[in-house]
Amino acid sequence: MNNTEASKFRFNGYIVKHSDFNFNGSISANESLNINITPSGVKEKELFTLTLDIEIKNESNSISLHMITDSQFSFEKDLEPNQLGKFFTLNAPAIVFPYIRAYISMLSSLSGVSPILLPTLNLQNIGETLATKIIVKD
Repeated sequence: MNNTEASKFRFNGYIVKHSDFNFNGSISANESLNINITPSGVKEKELFTLTLDIEIKNESNSISLHMITDSQFSFEKDLEPNQLGKFFTLNAPAIVFPYIRAYISMLSSLSGVSPILLPTLNLQNIGETLATKIIVKD
């Protein structure tokens, strides 16, 4: 008995297009991070590409990280525009962010410094900004 239904909005994967990690000095365990995420997106037919431009620095500027990711999602034509907009602006960033957190943690730890552990974030503001930066190429 199978009551599950395939989602009409699917995550196809992501790629890190750019990654730049600089470390100069030391990291204090209780030092806070400044995290800036600039989203944009492109909708073309039944595909949505979410681009996240991420910059992270600590208070003492001993760490700086800049990365750009593209994540691809596919969706079915019959999704209502209101529902589709929520998938783009709320779900897509929330689906991708754990991958970004893991990438940054691994990159920093494999660089020989203490892992940078990003906190879980409320991405609603990112979704609101993203809603104004989606290009439609249908």
